[in-house]
Formats: sequence, structure tokens, C-alpha cells
Amino acid sequence: MTGGIVDWWRRRQWSTPHYKEIVHIPRMSQVPELPRRRTVVIVGTHDRPKWLVFACPCGHAHRIALNLAPSREPNWAIETDAGLITVRPSIDSLTTERRCHFWLRKGRVQWAEEPNRSR
Repeated sequence: MTGGIVDWWRRRQWSTPHYKEIVHIPRMSQVPELPRRRTVVIVGTHDRPKWLVFACPCGHAHRIALNLAPSREPNWAIETDAGLITVRPSIDSLTTERRCHFWLRKGRVQWAEEPNRSR
């Protein structure tokens, strides 16, 4: 019961976390197991980013790593505007315990509403 209330609270539009910090790291081996909250890590060079890594905004301490290389599938594209990141397409992370589906637009998380999902 408590977990459902916490999920509901975190997914509220007005309490959604913002990703305000972008860190560039050259190699995946240098990325922490779980990056700091509200921080996205771009792995690779500025011209050729390879991965985007961050802690899932659900708050249940799981890491999301998105492939940014267009030569591999699936892949995502990023753009930054005034230091805020947008990711396309949506992020749909399925772990053994939960599914987290959201968009990241200008650093703001917008959760996908899923019918029949108990919260």
C-alpha cells in the first residue's frame, strides 16, 4: 500500500523531478552505478555521444542507460536547450518489479498514463 502511494506522489505532474545537470564522461566504465539524482550523464564525446545514463525518476534506485548511437537499435536522440535535455522517443523501462514509462522534455519528466495500472 505504501509503495503505491509513493509512486502516485512521485508521478504527480507538479512534483515531477527535473534533470538540471548534464555531465559528460568519455567512457561507460567511468559512470557511477547510480548517477546522482537530477543528473544525466552523456557518455562519449560532444560530437558523438554514445549513451545517456541516469537514475530513473521513479525513485526506486534503478539505472537507465539509453543507446544514442544511430547505428544500433533501439536508439534515442537527445537535444539540449539552455542546459536542459530532451530525449526522443519516450523512455519505457521494464525491470523485474516495475515498469516506468515517461518522456523527458526540457529536463522535465512527463509520465505516460497507463490504463489498468495499479498505483
